[in-house]
Amino acid sequence: MENQDRYKELLHPGLPMERRKENIQELAKDERYENKLFVLKGGKWSWEDEAKILITRGYPKVKDILPEMFIWLQDMNWPGSDEIVEFLSNLPREIMIENLEIVTKKAKTENDIGWLYWLREFMEKNKLNIDDFNDKEVYRILSSSTDM
Repeated sequence: MENQDRYKELLHPGLPMERRKENIQELAKDERYENKLFVLKGGKWSWEDEAKILITRGYPKVKDILPEMFIWLQDMNWPGSDEIVEFLSNLPREIMIENLEIVTKKAKTENDIGWLYWLREFMEKNKLNIDDFNDKEVYRILSSSTDM
């Protein structure tokens, strides 16, 4: 609980931007804070800062939460979404695809049409085709998400 309180204090929206930038760097380096603490956990006002923390930590340090990072793609209007898309797009291709397959199945199970739409956009942005996927059904799901 102490870490979570400190985290909220460091990303408080009332802080000057320069101080928040310093705090983002501090939080990114501090391994006492688990990665999952920065996946859309604070108020919407902190989501962009949370994205920056995870991006600063980088791959492979955030490997344990890559599927959760795709949650930002549920709504591309969410703060931090654009930055997360760029980060995920620059992962090693096989890692990106593996995690895209995981979250596509989750989005399909949850019948989250909006998320499937943005996942399809992500697939297209990264010029993925059926041959790139280990699970060809995932490609079919994403390709047909325009019909939903």
